[in-house]
Amino acid sequence: MTTNKLEVANCAGCGKMYRPEGLAIKLCPDCLQEYEGMLREVKETIKANPGMNAYEISKRTGISYSLILDWIKEGRLER
Repeated sequence: MTTNKLEVANCAGCGKMYRPEGLAIKLCPDCLQEYEGMLREVKETIKANPGMNAYEISKRTGISYSLILDWIKEGRLER
């Protein structure tokens, strides 16, 4: 008898259940797409305004200051 184990997790963004499928990030596909879109927006803002600090970028984009700092710490954004 074979048992198929169906792994599910709760999304850290919205709380709904999803199949993680080995992804390190704990977001459902919808939240992951939104997350990557926000990261792209911040990168584009930095490219267009290289002198802005994280606080100014947060105010300009509406993206959380703490999330921007997390991305810097993770190496996803450069200072």
